[in-house]
Amino acid sequence: MLRLALTLTAVLMVVALMSIAALANAEIGDSSVQKEISADKANLGDRIVITLTAEVTEMQGNVSVIDSLPPEFTYIPGSLDVQGGEFTTWTSDHWVRCDLLELGLYTIQFEVQVTSTPAEAAIVRNEAFVYDASGNPVHSDYAEITLVPYAGFTQTIVGAAVDSEPFGNATLIPVMTDVHWLIEIVVMNIAGDSIGVMQGIDVKDRLGGNLELDDYLTVNGTLIVDETGKAAKVHLAWADAGDLHESEWVMLALEISTAVNPGTGNNKKSGQQLY
Repeated sequence: MLRLALTLTAVLMVVALMSIAALANAEIGDSSVQKEISADKANLGDRIVITLTAEVTEMQGNVSVIDSLPPEFTYIPGSLDVQGGEFTTWTSDHWVRCDLLELGLYTIQFEVQVTSTPAEAAIVRNEAFVYDASGNPVHSDYAEITLVPYAGFTQTIVGAAVDSEPFGNATLIPVMTDVHWLIEIVVMNIAGDSIGVMQGIDVKDRLGGNLELDDYLTVNGTLIVDETGKAAKVHLAWADAGDLHESEWVMLALEISTAVNPGTGNNKKSGQQLY
């Protein structure tokens, strides 16, 4: 009987410890967040509404909800709206924080603007976290959006020549020949999109060390030239367009050349080099 009583006591203690552990896990998991983005595709300048739904059912100190924005997004000041119990908020260009001070359901909503886009369409993930009073992440949720290249940006190779003779798209060029490109870079503020005024626009094309800028001009912008290197070669020219209103545009045209270098390898006398 004594052994049975001891065994039963041990079992009860184990069950009690398991219950305490389960309760602790439940309390940690009782703060949660759900995330939604108002669009599944966006372009440069688009404004996007982000909605976080957070629920706090157990209080063990303040619960923090933090949304760290991807680098392509910028928070729009003054757009944050929180509905629910008591709270405090902090914001910056690239994150939003809301401390939830009471039990209940909260809706956290704010706007961001797409301030940069990739050269090719890419999926961007935006994730929000819930932290407990000790700063430990206890829950998270994310949403994804596809960012597409800005349609108002184009870069065109207008013409190319080897020793002043057009060569089309040839990639096999005799060594020690001069190769020339004429490149046009255009940025336009497309009318009717959500950008409005594009502010502080600079159009730049930074050249590598083997490329030389022979001539350059700009339309609707102020030309700025940067000469660097021992030979004072021009490696960077750009158009300072200032602010572009709807339908306004700026173009930077560059004539670039280089001499195809055979290099110092064993095949430098072969007379041909992929470029």
